[in-house]
Amino acid sequence: MSKYVPNLHYFFYISDIIPQEFHLLLFYKELHTLVILHHNYTAKRKNYYDQIHS
Repeated sequence: MSKYVPNLHYFFYISDIIPQEFHLLLFYKELHTLVILHHNYTAKRKNYYDQIHS
């Protein structure tokens, strides 16, 4: 447990330095990437099924 404590302190330290808006920006960037990945995956899966059932 004790080995995780420094990481936690580091995290809070970083959180104090970086403005909240930047955290939100990063969050939306991650979310956007996930949406794109999911969209690509769905499209590929659809193509795959179309090939099988054609």
